[in-house]
Amino acid sequence: MNISVDEVKETGGGRKKPKTCEGNKDFFSYLPDPILMHILSFLPLRDAIKTVLFRRFGNLWLSMPVLDLDNCLYHEYGDDYDEDDDCDYKNFMDVVNQVRNHHNDTTLDKLRVKLYFELHYSKNGPASDNANAKKERAAADQIGNLVGYAISRKVKILDLDFRGCATPGIMNPLTYFAFPDLFRSNYLTDLRLVACDIRSFEEINLPALRVLFLKELAVTDKRAYITIRRLLQAVHHCKTFSPCSWSILVLSIWKLKNIPCPHFKWKNLRLTLGLTKWHHPGLSLLFKKSQSLETLSMYISPSTSNIFQFEEARWMSEHEFDGEKYWDSQEADFPFLESITVHGHINEPCVMQMVKFLLKNAPRLRQMVISAKNLSHPGNYPYTSEQLLELSQKLLMFPRASSQAMIYFS
Repeated sequence: MNISVDEVKETGGGRKKPKTCEGNKDFFSYLPDPILMHILSFLPLRDAIKTVLFRRFGNLWLSMPVLDLDNCLYHEYGDDYDEDDDCDYKNFMDVVNQVRNHHNDTTLDKLRVKLYFELHYSKNGPASDNANAKKERAAADQIGNLVGYAISRKVKILDLDFRGCATPGIMNPLTYFAFPDLFRSNYLTDLRLVACDIRSFEEINLPALRVLFLKELAVTDKRAYITIRRLLQAVHHCKTFSPCSWSILVLSIWKLKNIPCPHFKWKNLRLTLGLTKWHHPGLSLLFKKSQSLETLSMYISPSTSNIFQFEEARWMSEHEFDGEKYWDSQEADFPFLESITVHGHINEPCVMQMVKFLLKNAPRLRQMVISAKNLSHPGNYPYTSEQLLELSQKLLMFPRASSQAMIYFS
């Protein structure tokens, strides 16, 4: 990195010798600070801090507008690999301390945190003074302080993934990190939450929010249900929404109990669902209240969760209905919907009825893409060629509100 070649001179014996820049400087020496800052913004924070070893970078990292703490990039997979040691809390906290103690009080564009983190020992451990429990609580405090710091620095994008690279479904929602009540910001435009407990949210005020992504949120009691309900009511102005399965179940409760639901303004809706018949009332309500929708993407997988684990939803088990024929009686209008994509377990009767419903009520639809591919395992096709042929023929027979709608099958 300290020597850059700007020309090659012929020397005796036909060998080529590089000529260094004047003063033996590397090409970074000639770049202005804004460009160097832009380069640093693409580095994980742990690596960006190391650039202090280069004279030209100096302490530029202290003013970085993007803080990327992806702890999972630094795992060492070898013979002694232990899943419990996936994310090194000590290294993570060292980096967080560097930020809180030295980072300039500049406006932040983005904070990204990715690590496998749950309060396993703190909530399930044999004693409160357990060393692992203390480590977890210290890390939880650091994470909360870091997010609070970002909010105070008017952060625009907040991406918080506490599942990290853990296997989906391995975490216990009862041990999720309990998020502090910090979501009051006039500047936050993009919020992503994965594998956390948001029951502490007392007030949600995010008027600038445009993108909301929720995945694997803990909804295990009535308090969590109320928080999800409050969140949905507060972010109806978002343009892009990706709800978790529990969010849809909250909407199902609204639908079945005739609870008023706001009209949503999102134009892009991205659904990843472990689908049960109890999700259909929520999906129906979501579609009905999303008349500004332009693009819809759904990935359908089999459900493995107990949807009645929180008391507020248990009464649904007594509210029987035919999941396969549910969509025949539903109404919705999609005046702006132009693109639909459906992936995953598409051959389920209830999924096909939902696809039929969408085709029938989208007068401006231009394309629908149907794929049986498993996004988690792209090479895995769960259906035979005969099943796929039968499915494609059935799709082509469905009535369409749009004469321009094309159906692509893969």
